[in-house]
Amino acid sequence: MDNRANDLQWSSTPDIHRIRRKLILDKHPEIRSLMKIDPNFKWQFLALVFFQLFTVFLLRNVTSLSSLLLIAYFFSSYVSHTITICMHHIAHNQAFGYHHLTANIVMGYIANLLLIIPGFGYFKRYHSYHHIFLGNEELDPDRPSNWELRMFTNTFGKLLWIILTPIIYHLRPILVNPVKPTIIETMNMILQMIFDALLLRFFGWRMVGFLFFSYFISYGLHPFVARTILEHFVMFRSEDMPHKLDSSCGQDELITADGQPLALETFSYYGPWNKICFNFGYHVEHHDFPSIPPSKLPLVKKIAPEFYDNLPHHTSLIKILWEFITNPSIGIHSRLGRKNKFRSFQKNH
Repeated sequence: MDNRANDLQWSSTPDIHRIRRKLILDKHPEIRSLMKIDPNFKWQFLALVFFQLFTVFLLRNVTSLSSLLLIAYFFSSYVSHTITICMHHIAHNQAFGYHHLTANIVMGYIANLLLIIPGFGYFKRYHSYHHIFLGNEELDPDRPSNWELRMFTNTFGKLLWIILTPIIYHLRPILVNPVKPTIIETMNMILQMIFDALLLRFFGWRMVGFLFFSYFISYGLHPFVARTILEHFVMFRSEDMPHKLDSSCGQDELITADGQPLALETFSYYGPWNKICFNFGYHVEHHDFPSIPPSKLPLVKKIAPEFYDNLPHHTSLIKILWEFITNPSIGIHSRLGRKNKFRSFQKNH
C-alpha cells in the first residue's frame, strides 16, 4: 500500500555541515588551499553554451516535430541540465571568484539564456537561503512545501511530482517566501526576453520550443531529475544512517545530547555522470565546503576519507528514480525539516 504520510522528519538539531566543516578543517587544514576558483571552469562552461547554440544552428531547418523532440530528450536535455549545474556553480561565484561579483552575475545571465525562462537572478538569491537555512519550513526553497506534502502522497502522485518538477521548482520559492525583485532579477528578465525575441526572429518558434523542451524535460521525467531527489531526500534504511566515524573525527561533536548521531540530510552520488557533469554528485562535499569549485570536490573526499567513505551514498540515477516512485516508504516527506525561527529575516528580505 502506498504511504500516505504527509509530514517531514522534523529535526531540532543544527545544520550538520557547519559542524562537519569545522571538524574537517581542524584535522585537514590543507583543504583550505582548495578554496579558490578553477580558471578552466568558465571556459568549459562557455564551450558548453556555444555547443548548444551550434546544435540550434544545425537543427534550424528541421521541420519534423517528432525528430526535434527525440533529439531534445536524448541529447540536448543533458546539455541543458548540465548548463543548470554550471548556473548553480556560477551562483556560488565559481566563474570569477567572490571579488568579481558583477562578472559572475553576467556569466549567470549567459547560462540562463539557453533555458528560455528567466531564473538565474532569483535562483542566486534563493539558493543562498538553501545553504543558510537548510531544511527550514519557509526559508529553504529546496524543501517541499506543505501543499506538495498534501498533494503528492502515493505512487502516481510521486510520478506526477517528478513530471511537474520544473514548474514546482520555479514557483515554490515565490509562493512560499516571495521577495521583491532587485536589479539583478530585473536585468535577468529583460535580457532573457531580448534573447528569446532574437531567437524567435532568426531561428523561428521551433528552436524556441526545442530549447524550452530540452530544459523542461531535463527536470521532468528524465534520469537527471534524480539529482533533485538524491541531494536531500532520505532514501536509506535507518541502520545505514548513523555516522560510522573513527574516534579521530571528533565524533562527540556529531552526537546529540541524548546520545544519538546528528541526522544526515545531504547525500552524494558517486557515479559516472560526475565525470562529464561538473561533479554534481558530490553534494555532501559541496554543502561542507560551498566555496570549493566542483573540479576539486573529489579531492575533499580523498583528503578526508574518514569523514566521507562510510556515509550512505548513491551510485545510480535510474535506481534513485525507481526507488523514489515505487517504494511506499519513500516519498515527498522523506526529508528533514526545521521549524522557522527567522521570522524577522523573512519579513526584511
